[in-house]
Amino acid sequence: MMIWPLLQAMRPRQWVKNVLVGAAPAAAGVTATTQWLDVLLAFISMTCAASGVYLFNDVADTAEDRLHPKKIARPVASGALSVRVATIAGGVLTSTSVVLAAVFINSVTATLVTGYLALMGLYSVVLRKVIGIDIIIVAGGFVLRALIGASAASIAVSSVFVVFIGCAALFIVTGKRLSEVNTFSLHHATTTPHRPTLRQYSRTSLWLIICITSAGMVLAYIVWVATTPLASRAAQAATIPFVIIALIRMLAVLRQGGGDEPEVLLYCDRSIQCCAIGWAVAFLLAEYGS
Repeated sequence: MMIWPLLQAMRPRQWVKNVLVGAAPAAAGVTATTQWLDVLLAFISMTCAASGVYLFNDVADTAEDRLHPKKIARPVASGALSVRVATIAGGVLTSTSVVLAAVFINSVTATLVTGYLALMGLYSVVLRKVIGIDIIIVAGGFVLRALIGASAASIAVSSVFVVFIGCAALFIVTGKRLSEVNTFSLHHATTTPHRPTLRQYSRTSLWLIICITSAGMVLAYIVWVATTPLASRAAQAATIPFVIIALIRMLAVLRQGGGDEPEVLLYCDRSIQCCAIGWAVAFLLAEYGS
């Protein structure tokens, strides 16, 4: 039975990334049920799209994944999932994502989902081999998720919001790359890098990007708080410390050599979880309080 290996290859732990489609509607204070239903459909569409991309990537990267101490356990690399089944499933999922957006949401969302698939396709074939461009493209996938959520809810997105999401995405992707560079540097004498750009990145350059994006995140978030009046200004301002504390915690994790699986922090790191809960409570009070 290939159902379980197929589900593993779709990487359900990373589906949490697609919650980002709800960021713009939540920030805009959307309350209409119909709009949130469209956002839910956008989440399903992006989950199908991302899962399809993961499957195609695993097929394309089979040889490279077998050189990686952790990725060798992936279903395609280990042989638990055949290349044929993974390819067919990837085609079904990506097609479903576009059709779902086009038929049940709107043409703009369908275009953005198609753009996401095209961007990830270019990344897998060519752009992942170009230093700098590789992390920008992956970060761009996060920004597209937020824009897809906004288009599904038919709302405008402020430039400050896009800057914040962009900086946060670039921070996470760069942190992941830093962790990979650290791992490769530790075993470079006996291993081959699973990413073409790992030999070209330096810790100094990656830490510089992390510092710049950290500052950009905080500044953009503060500007958003200052320029987006919600029901309770005090509660809205109270969300700022949670963002800063979570960022400090993330920096500490990176300093300790972590960050290769940033989504795991949401499931395992108590500090990040407490910050997320505290931020959510403060934000809800800001959005709906008096």
